[in-house]
Amino acid sequence: FEYEACGQMCFPDTSSIGYGWSKTYNNSPEKTYNVTARFNMGNLRFETINWQYLQGEGTFASGFEQLDTKERGLETNNYDLRNNARRLGVIMGISTPQGLGGSNWDFSSNTVAVGYLREFSEKLSLDSEMLIRTSAVLNTSHEYVPTKGYDSPEVYYTPQNWDVVKGYSREDYSYQAEEKLQYTHNRNYNTIVGVGIRYDMPQKDYGSVEKYKYTNYSAYIQQYIQPVDKIAITLGYRYDDNTVYSSTRNPRIGIVYKPSDDLTLKFLVGSGFRAPTTKELFSGTTSRKPNPDLQPEKLQSYEMGIGYRFMKKSYFTAQAFYNKVSHLILLTNTTDTVPINGVDPRNGTWYQNQNLGIARIYGTEISNNSEVTKKLVLNTNYTYNKGEYTNLPASLTSSPSTKGFFGDDPVFDFYNEVYQKLTVSPTSSSGNKTVPSTGPMPNIATHKANVGLTYMILIDFSIYLGLSYVDVRRNIGTSPQRTTPGYKFFKVNLRKDNFLYQNMYLSLLINNATNEQFFDPGIRSASGGYYPTMHPLERRNLWFTLGYKF
Repeated sequence: FEYEACGQMCFPDTSSIGYGWSKTYNNSPEKTYNVTARFNMGNLRFETINWQYLQGEGTFASGFEQLDTKERGLETNNYDLRNNARRLGVIMGISTPQGLGGSNWDFSSNTVAVGYLREFSEKLSLDSEMLIRTSAVLNTSHEYVPTKGYDSPEVYYTPQNWDVVKGYSREDYSYQAEEKLQYTHNRNYNTIVGVGIRYDMPQKDYGSVEKYKYTNYSAYIQQYIQPVDKIAITLGYRYDDNTVYSSTRNPRIGIVYKPSDDLTLKFLVGSGFRAPTTKELFSGTTSRKPNPDLQPEKLQSYEMGIGYRFMKKSYFTAQAFYNKVSHLILLTNTTDTVPINGVDPRNGTWYQNQNLGIARIYGTEISNNSEVTKKLVLNTNYTYNKGEYTNLPASLTSSPSTKGFFGDDPVFDFYNEVYQKLTVSPTSSSGNKTVPSTGPMPNIATHKANVGLTYMILIDFSIYLGLSYVDVRRNIGTSPQRTTPGYKFFKVNLRKDNFLYQNMYLSLLINNATNEQFFDPGIRSASGGYYPTMHPLERRNLWFTLGYKF
């Protein structure tokens, strides 16, 4: 694991591929709590969801950029070998009493919702709900950052070699209310009409006292129609008006056709949107300027599927889908050099999130659930998935696709050099790079498959054996590691129902039962600098669950 996880960077040479953590890496601790409570009294309901995660930064950043080791400090009343060695290190000036805390990111969320269902008659009802949510990056979040470059990801013991960066706290508030009126004409016709309002107060950025305030008003209608027994149609339309990015309109239609009791055909056409985040809209740095004029990313989706039941013991489904996302929000280099609040852009010109390009994602999904015997159930599924970017503008300086890495395409490399020379200006002495206008989307496994067997040893005691396959994935064009290897992931689950008491259950889940080292592609640029080219997945881990069904 050490050699693989360090990616040849524990001892770097000319063949190093650009990702690494120290040999003493141990910064993946996690302390969590989750408290959920639901209460119903007649038609009145109440729910609260509260969680907190206190967690080490893990492999989010390379060991060159973040201290990835937590080291206990000096225990003044303990004179064992470790503490005596640390005392000696303090005297010699090569260690500190406080040790290393490691980078940490801590989060919390608290949600309270109250709802009431008023039934005017058997056919007409009104559902009212109000919700308050607080989400926060806690002020205990911090990063241990080396003060100078090192040729390997080591542990840095002396104070002059690292700084603790704080001030990452932020707290966001959201208030929501919704009214939903439902009228059931008869079993063949059902109408739902709703209106909603959402008021958000996000913090501008980490440590900022400034908050942005914006409101989203929504209205929607859904009509269910069953003209004949074998056909059901669902029509929907949603309108959103936002005080920041104007309005969106999203229609949807779904058709279910059942030629027989065993055969089902489904068709779906619809649209949706992803609103720009507060960070994308308003956050600025010394190199990136805000863009309050960003528009939502717009989705068009098409799906068709078939389901068939064989002899009441096996159910087969297959779906094909195609999604088109326009107005993509991508970070691009602008030609703007004007200072903002007296601050010049660090790179000569400002970067900015803008609506650029189109993404297309398409594929198929096949699944089967079979009752082999009364005690044995077999589940299988397979997914084929592809994605590509088109219409990427020349103003992009780094490719979001798998294309664009120097050396992959000599013709484009030559074009890029010419483009760079032609874009030399007083604000860009070396010119600007560009990217291919089209290219495959990174980090997508073309083929994925799962096989699972559930065997009932006793009427309330079962064992599950599962195998997951993930195909090789092409990495983003800024990553020197061109692909991330595929893997086969094995899991085992033992479950005992009615454990000790009726409705109590005990479960043991073993993930990665073969204890192998697998990787996922790196996040963001995955260049092997700040962001590693790959991230290790957990080796064998066990989960004990004791639960009770109320």
